[in-house]
Amino acid sequence: MSLELHLFSTPGPGFDITWVLKACREILDGKREATIAYLPQATLTAEKWLKETRRSFRDLGRIEMIDTETMELTGMEAVLRRAALVYIPGGNAFLLNHRLHGSRLAPHLKKTVQNGLPVVAFSAGAVVCGPNILTSNDLNLVPRLTSMDWG
Repeated sequence: MSLELHLFSTPGPGFDITWVLKACREILDGKREATIAYLPQATLTAEKWLKETRRSFRDLGRIEMIDTETMELTGMEAVLRRAALVYIPGGNAFLLNHRLHGSRLAPHLKKTVQNGLPVVAFSAGAVVCGPNILTSNDLNLVPRLTSMDWG
């Protein structure tokens, strides 16, 4: 098993995602028309960031957002199969973990990453890449969280 994880505590000073884009550029170098699976499920304002994310990544590949609240599991899995990398931005780690488990995407995402799909993540996205989310300093916004593990 070979994991390629590029994890950041923050995207950069002032939420500048230059470091995130640099990590993505290294992964996507030589891959034409790459798909980037965008998993912004740690926030309640994912749609707000979609346009900005597409603009920021326009020279690297095509952003396909995975929305665990509106998509079927088969659709989310299909995005991951097409993806050259998965990008998981920040927000609340407990909310992200809850949405990954509630949608049943967590085990598939874990398996896909273990099979070689690179991950670029920051903040909450980086926290869920650990063995559990107990290192998060976020408030638990999910009162009946069923699992603290990723996958």
